[in-house]
Amino acid sequence: MGKSVVELGGAMSNGLLAIAKWRGSEVVAVDYSPSAIEATKRMFAHNNCQVNCICSDFFKVEGKFDLVTHWGVLEHQVDPFPLIELSVKLCNPGGYVMFSMPQMRGPAAWHWRHKYPENWNHHIYHSDQSIRDSFVRLGLKCKRAFWGPPMIRITGYEPTAPADWMLSRLQFWANQIDRFSFSPYHFGMPWFSMARGFIARVS
Repeated sequence: MGKSVVELGGAMSNGLLAIAKWRGSEVVAVDYSPSAIEATKRMFAHNNCQVNCICSDFFKVEGKFDLVTHWGVLEHQVDPFPLIELSVKLCNPGGYVMFSMPQMRGPAAWHWRHKYPENWNHHIYHSDQSIRDSFVRLGLKCKRAFWGPPMIRITGYEPTAPADWMLSRLQFWANQIDRFSFSPYHFGMPWFSMARGFIARVS
């Protein structure tokens, strides 16, 4: 691959590490947390990989990259347009902007919203149309995709009751099985997928 890649909010990113390790790309991780940046440097060093870490608000980042990514970031923005605009601005012509958000529709999202409303309220659902409209304002088109294992329980890291612990274990095994099968999206069940993502080629 040998491309330049930046991940916004990219501290401790397994995806960015994989791109550096298996694709030979020059990667940049941007995050505002000094401790997270230091942990990222240690993680890459442990894997004998190079990473350029920038401790900053990502809206202050400059440069051009072949691939601009962010995973689980856009749903924390009140308005999706500024982050999408920034992503396009940072992308080289002919490069790609690619990002995802947790699936906030369907049965598991209902459980998340009702069981952990405080956590849910830190996330904002942006419709497909609002994201497409943001790209249209920039003269671009984007494609949507759903992927990942079936989303059974997204908040497994929180303290849980026994029933919720069981859901967490089911999610763990769904994650493992998904390595050897297709996302529910491929079976016509997008609302059961873990993530909703978008990709656009920058002209």
